[in-house]
Amino acid sequence: MDKLFVLNEMVTLATMLDLLLKSAVILSVFLLLNLLLAKRIRSHTQHQLWMNAFLCLVLLPALPTLINQTAPQLANTGAWFEIIVTPESMANVPSASNYSWLLTLYFLPTLWLIIKMCVALIHLRRIQRYSEPLTCTATQGLLSDLAKEIGITRSVVLRRSHQISSPMSFGLLRPHIILPAQSHDWSVSVMTDVLLHELSHIKRLDWITMLLAWFVAAIYWINPLVWFALKRLNDEAENSCDSAVLLAGRSDTDYAESLLSVAQACVYSGQSKRPEILPAQMMLDRSTLKNRIHRILEEHNMNTSDSKTTSHVKTSLALMLLVSAATLFGIGGAQFVSAQQPSLILEIEADSEMIPTNNVEPVYPTRAFQRKVEGWVQVKFTVTAAGTVDPQSVEVVDSEPRGMFENSAIKATPEFTFNPRIRNGLPVEVPNVQYVFRYLVSEEPEQQAPR
Repeated sequence: MDKLFVLNEMVTLATMLDLLLKSAVILSVFLLLNLLLAKRIRSHTQHQLWMNAFLCLVLLPALPTLINQTAPQLANTGAWFEIIVTPESMANVPSASNYSWLLTLYFLPTLWLIIKMCVALIHLRRIQRYSEPLTCTATQGLLSDLAKEIGITRSVVLRRSHQISSPMSFGLLRPHIILPAQSHDWSVSVMTDVLLHELSHIKRLDWITMLLAWFVAAIYWINPLVWFALKRLNDEAENSCDSAVLLAGRSDTDYAESLLSVAQACVYSGQSKRPEILPAQMMLDRSTLKNRIHRILEEHNMNTSDSKTTSHVKTSLALMLLVSAATLFGIGGAQFVSAQQPSLILEIEADSEMIPTNNVEPVYPTRAFQRKVEGWVQVKFTVTAAGTVDPQSVEVVDSEPRGMFENSAIKATPEFTFNPRIRNGLPVEVPNVQYVFRYLVSEEPEQQAPR
C-alpha cells in the first residue's frame, strides 16, 4: 500500500475523531440549555434550539478555516491529543492498513443510512403516485381558505391513499397533503384541525428541515446524542404545529378530540399495527400521542399568560443564540485530536515580532514522495494588518528542484495566520515576509526558529 496514502488515512481518521468529540460537546451544551429553558420557552423556540444544534454540526467541519479568516486570535493550534506522523515511521506498514478498516467500518453505516433514506423517499413517491386526488369541492375550498388564512402562497395538493395510517405532508416547491382512506368519514371540525396542522408544517418548512437533519445524523451516527437531538427536533415540530392550530382559534378540547378520533379510526382500520416509517411529517405517532394531548390541554393556560412571558421568551431566545455562538466558536477554534506530519520543515524569514499562530503544513507531492525526492521552496508574501496572508501576494522566490514543490507551497501559504506586527499601538501590514519550506524524506526534521 502506498505510504502516502496511509499517512492521509491517519490524518483523515484524526480529523473524524476530532469532529466527533466536538459534536458530542456541542450537543451536550444544547441538551443542557434545553433542560434549563424547557419550562420557560414554547415549542417553536425549542424546535429552533434543536435546529440550531444541527446547523452547528453542519458548520463544524468548516469552522476552523472560518475562524482563521475572521478571528485568528480565537484559533488554537494546539491539540489535546496529537498523532505524530512521518514517512520514515511508515516503513514497516503492512499491505492492509488498520486505518482503512476503521474508516470503512465508520462509513458503511453512514452509507446504509443514506440508502435507507433514499429507499424511503422512493416509497413516498410511490404512495404519492398511486394516491387519489381528493375531489370534494367543500374540502378543497376549506384547504384553500385555511392556506390563505395562515399565509401560504404555494399551491398545496390534497390527495387520499389507503396505504397510510396517518395524515402526512411533504414537499417544498409543490407541497402535498395526503390523508388516509378513512378520512372520508371525518367531520368538518376534524378535517379543519388536520388540515391546519399539516399546513403549519408546510409553512414552517419542517419537511426539508427533517431531511437535512437526517443526513447530518447519518454522518455523525456514532454519537448517540445526535439521534436524541433528531427525535427532539421532530417531536417539537409536531408540538409547534399543535400550538399553531390553537393559535388559529381552534378549541383545545376540540383539537384533542380530533387527534383521538383520527387515532381511533386508524386503530379500527388495522393500519396502525405496523406504522410506516416515511420521510414525511406524520401527524400521528402513538408513542407521543398521550403527551401531545396533555400538552394541548395545557396550551390554553400558556396562551392566557403570553403577555407576561413574552419578555422571558425573548430573553431565552437571545440567551440560546449567544450560548450557541460562543460554543460553536469556542469548540471550533479548539482542536481535540490532530495528526502532525513533521516531515516538512518551515523556516521563517521574517521580523522577530512576526509570530505565527497557524502554520499549515503543505501536502508532500505524491510524485516526489514515491521517488524519494527532497527539496525546498522559498516564498514571499504580504501579511495584512489582520494577521492573514494576502493570497494575491504569494510568489515563489526560489526552489530546488524546479517544478516539483512550488504548487504545494503556494497552496499552503494563504492558510497561515500571524499575530500582526504592532506599531504605535496599531497593527500594520508587513510586505515581503518569506518562508522556506523544506521537504525531507530520509531524515526527521526539526522546527527551526524564526529569523
